[in-house]
Amino acid sequence: MPLEQETRWFESQRAHLAATYYGKYLVIKGEQVRGSHDSAQAAYEAGLKEFGLDGFLVKRALPSDPVEQMPAVWLGSLRGTI
Repeated sequence: MPLEQETRWFESQRAHLAATYYGKYLVIKGEQVRGSHDSAQAAYEAGLKEFGLDGFLVKRALPSDPVEQMPAVWLGSLRGTI
């Protein structure tokens, strides 16, 4: 799994990172926060600038991942397309 180390480290440090960087988008490489940004795009661009195509993780510092919700009406329009 790509970025397994970064993902595992982020999850193990999630509570601390959320308290320290609440709501920021973090650039994570290895087991280090290499930057915090106000938007996912800014974090991604900073990661590209620093690491190029050498993998890095962008993750939002929140106590848990937000749950995405879609109205049932919209889901119904997908029938037969999957």
